[in-house]
Amino acid sequence: MVIGTSQGGRFLPIDLAKAGRKAALVEGGHLDGVCVNSGCTPTKTMVASARAAHQARRGAEYGVRTGPVSVDLAAVRERKRAICRTAGRGRSARRRSSSTPLRTNLLGRGKVSTRDRLVPYTVFIDPQLGRVGMTERQAAEQNRSVRVAKLPMSAVIRALETGETRGFMKAVIDADTQQILGAAVLGVEGGEIMTIIQVAMLGELPYTAMANAVFTHPLLAEGLNSLFMSLDAQ
Repeated sequence: MVIGTSQGGRFLPIDLAKAGRKAALVEGGHLDGVCVNSGCTPTKTMVASARAAHQARRGAEYGVRTGPVSVDLAAVRERKRAICRTAGRGRSARRRSSSTPLRTNLLGRGKVSTRDRLVPYTVFIDPQLGRVGMTERQAAEQNRSVRVAKLPMSAVIRALETGETRGFMKAVIDADTQQILGAAVLGVEGGEIMTIIQVAMLGELPYTAMANAVFTHPLLAEGLNSLFMSLDAQ
């Protein structure tokens, strides 16, 4: 029995039934669960509307003159609903992938575990916060010798160009192996920048690979060069 649809619950019983298993689905609300209907998607659409209003009110900082800026909440709500309807139809692949570990284990096709997985998170505040892996404290608790790289967003060219210079990038490095143990990015699109570091961690790349990588200029990701190169000056 699967209780709740959410990300993967809608597809798990279908896949189990196709494999000859008896399966039942219990859902007390929307078939697609909380995320599409009242959680992730609708809240982020409203954050986007709020950001648009905020940027419009900052127009003078960019040399743009505007009249009074107002928010039409009815229009914001209609935009949210339209996007949620579209998201509900177009996210089947993402939601199906969410049930893959359970499906694999229940059908006896292997053993999938979440043990030691890199589980990132992003907090949609302003500026955005993205985090993955260990903190300095957690590394110390494991008696690891670490080096710490830190770079203010004001040192990232793209952030300067867009006027979004609040925050910083930070990475924790294993001093013995040069592996990236963890990272935090507090800044514009912090979650997106963090994800690049996460991919490097999944590939077990040394920090030097990021320091020497050629990123498109000028992107926020280019700041990762400076972040990891800063270790050479320590």
